[in-house]
Amino acid sequence: MGRSDNDCFRINHFSFLAMPIIFAIILALIIVTVVHLFNKVLPFRVCPACAGVSMTWFITSLAVWLGWLNFSEYQLVIAILMGGTAVGIASQAEKKFSRFAENIFLFKIPIIFSGFLLAYWGVSRITLGSLFGEAVVLTIAAYIFFIRKGKVNNFGASKTIKKLKKEMEKCC
Repeated sequence: MGRSDNDCFRINHFSFLAMPIIFAIILALIIVTVVHLFNKVLPFRVCPACAGVSMTWFITSLAVWLGWLNFSEYQLVIAILMGGTAVGIASQAEKKFSRFAENIFLFKIPIIFSGFLLAYWGVSRITLGSLFGEAVVLTIAAYIFFIRKGKVNNFGASKTIKKLKKEMEKCC
C-alpha cells in the first residue's frame, strides 16, 4: 500500500502537537545543566531536577502571559510540570521535616493535593498576579529546602533519635 495524503498530515500533526513537550524538555535540560554547574560554586546546593521542572513551567507560563507562546498549545505541559513541582515540594518537605514522614496522610498527601489545586488555579488563569504568587511560592520553597541550613525544627526529634542521643550521652 502506498502513502496517502492523510499519512503526511498525521506526521505533521504529531510533530506540531509534540513541539510544546519538546520545548519543555529542552528548556528543562538547559536549566538542569546551569543549576548543576552553579552548584559547584554556590555555598548551598539546589536540586537541579527541582529547579529544572519548576523554572520550566514558570518560564513557559511567563512566555504565555507575554503572548510569545500559545496558551492552548502549552497548557497541558505547564499543568504536567506544575504537578511535578507539587510532588517534588512534598518530597523535599518530607526530607526536611523528618518528623512528618512517619504518616504520609498528615503531611505529604495534603501538600501534594494542595499543590494540585494551586496548579489547577495557576494553569487556568495565567495573569500577572498569578505569576507573582507563583514566584513568591517558588522563592519561599527554594529558601526553605535549599538555602536554609540544616533541618528545620522537627518539633522534637523522633523516638529513635532521642534514644540514640541518650545512649551516646551515657557512653562518654
